[in-house]
Amino acid sequence: MTEEGQSIEEEWIKVKGGIMQAAEESLGRKKCGGRGKKWWNKAIEELVHRKKDAYRNWLNSRTAEHKKEYRELSRKVKESVEEAKKRAWTIQESKGKCRRS
Repeated sequence: MTEEGQSIEEEWIKVKGGIMQAAEESLGRKKCGGRGKKWWNKAIEELVHRKKDAYRNWLNSRTAEHKKEYRELSRKVKESVEEAKKRAWTIQESKGKCRRS
C-alpha cells in the first residue's frame, strides 16, 4: 500500500491513464472502418496452404530441394500479403473509412 492507502495497481492505473490521455491528445486516434481482414482472399489462402505443405515436406525430408521450395513459397506468401494489404488500405482510404479523430 502507498501512503494514501492505494495499492500499487491503483497507482499504475492512474499513471497509465494519464500517459494514454496525453498520447491521445497530442497524437490523436486513428480509426479504420470494418472488422476482419479485408486483404485475405482465396489466392492467399491457397498459397499459405501450399507453403504449410512445403514446410511439412521439408521437415520430414530435410532435403535442400524441399527447403528451397518452402523458402520460395514463403517469399511468395509474404509478397502477396504485402501487396494485398496495400490494396486494401488504398481502397479503405479512398472510401474515407480511415480518419484521424
